[in-house]
Amino acid sequence: MACLPYVRAPIWPTDPDLLANRVAMVAAEEGWCEHYTVASFRAWYLEGMALGNRGHLEHVLPSLGQDVDSVIAKAGGPGAHDRLKAETDAAREYGIFGSPAFVVDEEMFWGDDRLEEALAWAVDSHKLQAS
Repeated sequence: MACLPYVRAPIWPTDPDLLANRVAMVAAEEGWCEHYTVASFRAWYLEGMALGNRGHLEHVLPSLGQDVDSVIAKAGGPGAHDRLKAETDAAREYGIFGSPAFVVDEEMFWGDDRLEEALAWAVDSHKLQAS
């Protein structure tokens, strides 16, 4: 897992149209989400670039071998907004209010410090799981 050094508080609020999140859904579907997330947060936290604007995406996407116009078109395509709303609604149903949060077999793990527990739960090796 990549770590980013803290430099300053990022620009906030950011991404009013949730474009960065919709691009992340495209990235997840196509298998480059981890790289997109690290590059986006690096540009946001370290370089002071607002998430979700075209300048940010023009900075991040080519370095990942992605065509900016193509990705933005996919992120704005039919169903993208509805899918993001559905994913957000599903997270709310689980009681998720922030990130990172992980849900495995209806069990929620909140916080980066619980990632290993979520992974253990996923492979049935968590100490609290019934044998």
